[in-house]
Amino acid sequence: MNNLNLDTRYLILETSHEILKDGIPIRCKVGGISMLPLLWPGDVIIIDPIIIEQIAIGDIVVFKQDNRLVAHRLISISNINNSKFLFTKGDSNLKRDEPFSAESLIGIVRNVIKNEILIPINQRKSLQFQLLTKFPIFNSLIFKVVGKLYLISKKF
Repeated sequence: MNNLNLDTRYLILETSHEILKDGIPIRCKVGGISMLPLLWPGDVIIIDPIIIEQIAIGDIVVFKQDNRLVAHRLISISNINNSKFLFTKGDSNLKRDEPFSAESLIGIVRNVIKNEILIPINQRKSLQFQLLTKFPIFNSLIFKVVGKLYLISKKF
């Protein structure tokens, strides 16, 4: 989607949002490395419709940001001036994302397709999530190791 012009990207984003509002899940190919080692470029995530009352810390939520979809882990929810704001972070990112309003929430990732195999994601019970929330130092270590593995894999 990165090679598309801005108008086309906006149209795809809005169409995806409307499909999800109608209660229909969508599939989307992962393009970045911010959710390594769980999600790799080329994996296909299934985005299910969701409302803010159904999400919990640890879920991988999908939101609109700069005319693109982002799938990152929810780390907190805050009420600011009577509005709900969500705080997320890519598992291999060193810093959290800028908070966004509940209106930007698109859906939740509950399944990923890797090598044509559907894999459910039990997000809140994963060892990775437990380590990242209890021992933040693991975050930079995971980022360095997984980043090097990814670069090595691109050579083959």
